[in-house]
Order: sequence, then structure tokens, then C-alpha cells
Amino acid sequence: MPANPTTIATSRVEFTTAARPEQVWGALTRPELTARYLFGIALRSDWRSGSPVVVAPPPGGGCAESLGGEVLAVAEGRRLSYTLTSGPADPTTFVSWEVEPCAQGARVSLYVDETQLAPAPAGEVDAAWLQAVTSLQAVLASLLR
Repeated sequence: MPANPTTIATSRVEFTTAARPEQVWGALTRPELTARYLFGIALRSDWRSGSPVVVAPPPGGGCAESLGGEVLAVAEGRRLSYTLTSGPADPTTFVSWEVEPCAQGARVSLYVDETQLAPAPAGEVDAAWLQAVTSLQAVLASLLR
């Protein structure tokens, strides 16, 4: 019998970038760009509510081989929410990106809720997503060159 998730770890990260909102949106939805900041994982979808999110694992495989998800909500150019999970009996990660235009370019907010079978060590979830956001900022900076 599969174990039920017992805890939820929540992360929230915000940053401002000189990239325009449409550049941020492209980075969130183009597989060749998601692979550059999501640890080599390319996300593929038509990015419509209810559509699957197909995860292409990084070269050499790894746990991403069994990952998949579903698009929960889309407001093109402004909000993207989806799930990631490795199977129906496994914990689910809920990911929401919000993009707002601002004088500097765009303000980006990331909200992550991860259901877990056991509590993760303090800061582990935050550290992983902070690393992804730092890499996303580098991708966005490269789009400005």
C-alpha cells in the first residue's frame, strides 16, 4: 500500500530582471531553455490548462526519467501553474510562476508547494529551487545580450 504524503514544504522566490515579460515567458515554456535552469530537465507541453507536462530527462538519465505533470492554469505571459510527479503514489510538486511587467523589465515570482512522504532537511527544498531561479536569472541575462 503506498504511503500518503504527510508534509508540505513551501518555497517562494521573487526577483526582478531586465528581461521583458515575453522573454521570461519564453524561458518558462521553451524546453531548450527550461533545460538550462531546471537541472537539465526539458519541460514540454502546449501549455494549456489540463494538458500534460512531459519531462525529458537530462543526458545520462536520472530520476527525471519518470517525472511528468499537468498544466493547472495559464494566463499567457503572466501566470503558469503545473504539477510535477513521478507517479500517482508519489509526492506531487505544485509550481506556479507569475510574471509582471515593471519599469526594470519584469518581476518574477515562483511559488512551490511540495508534498513529501517525510519532512525534508531544513532548507533543502528552498535551496534546490533557489538554485533553479539563480540559473533562470543567468538564462534571462543571456537573452539580453
